[in-house]
Amino acid sequence: MKFTQVFVDGQDYMRAWPMRAELAVLMPENRIIDLTRKAQVWIPLFAVLTVSLPIGLGLPEMVPSAIASALLMLSLPLQGLFWLGKRSQAPLPPGLRSWYRDLHQSMAEQGCQQVPKVASTPKFYDLAVTLKHAFEKLEQFIQSDR
Repeated sequence: MKFTQVFVDGQDYMRAWPMRAELAVLMPENRIIDLTRKAQVWIPLFAVLTVSLPIGLGLPEMVPSAIASALLMLSLPLQGLFWLGKRSQAPLPPGLRSWYRDLHQSMAEQGCQQVPKVASTPKFYDLAVTLKHAFEKLEQFIQSDR
């Protein structure tokens, strides 16, 4: 696997993971995804301010440490994406694996069409896709009952 593929997998996992309060209690993904998204928006601004402030105040001796601090800040969103990319390709532990299969089976029994294919060795990404699909179908079912 290429090093850059981990970041792409992290982005895909962020898109696939359903940001639901029910899952926030069970898994750290909600917090990591939320922090990574916020970091992607705000950290570049703080990095620019960190470097431009000593320049604007006429403190050239502070510029090297400001640049180092800015580079550290800019790495934070990448660290979140890296963690998510590694997590997405990690195999599910036995407890989550059985939950994944039970969820798949119950969705098939309910007659959900377009159920994602069951993976032989499911990964966290497979769980995310299945959960997202299940929540979408559940919301459609609830809205059709009204």
